[in-house]
Amino acid sequence: MVEPESCGMDGLSLHSERDRAALEGIAEKLTRVAAVLAASPRPDAASPAGLWLEALTQLKAVVGNNSDDLAFIGRLLAKEYLRRLFSIEDYDAASKPRNTRGLPLDVQTTSGKRVIAEIKTTTPFYESNLGEKQREVFDRDFGRLNATAADHKFFFITDPRLYEIVTTRYAHLIPAAVRVIRLP
Repeated sequence: MVEPESCGMDGLSLHSERDRAALEGIAEKLTRVAAVLAASPRPDAASPAGLWLEALTQLKAVVGNNSDDLAFIGRLLAKEYLRRLFSIEDYDAASKPRNTRGLPLDVQTTSGKRVIAEIKTTTPFYESNLGEKQREVFDRDFGRLNATAADHKFFFITDPRLYEIVTTRYAHLIPAAVRVIRLP
């Protein structure tokens, strides 16, 4: 059980300048998606494949690979959660690019305690289980959490189905020191 440190509620909803810039970029992307959807004809089952390709290509041109955006939002959610539990100095959730070495979240409280976390924004490959590659990543992530010395360890999950799978099918593999948290 994590004992919350004394922390004020001031500034909990505030984001760093870099976080705000990243959020503004995502908001702009969503605005462009809405504009593309409003301006593009919607194909139906009788439409030729070329119309489907055009519609999806236009959408992909705006959205791109949104995994980085989802990973950032996951880090931002984790930051907000942890700031409710601990007194942590502000940090940029936008500063750690996805797929870089190390833990997605590694911070210190103002009292010097280390807090680490893995954050998953993925959707399970199967309806009720992880895919093979997802299982490999899951094992690696828990291995990294287990091997890293810290006062508090978290595994944050944003997808409800993934949370259910992890906490039921794989609960026996989760190190006791790691708290699995469903965000938001």
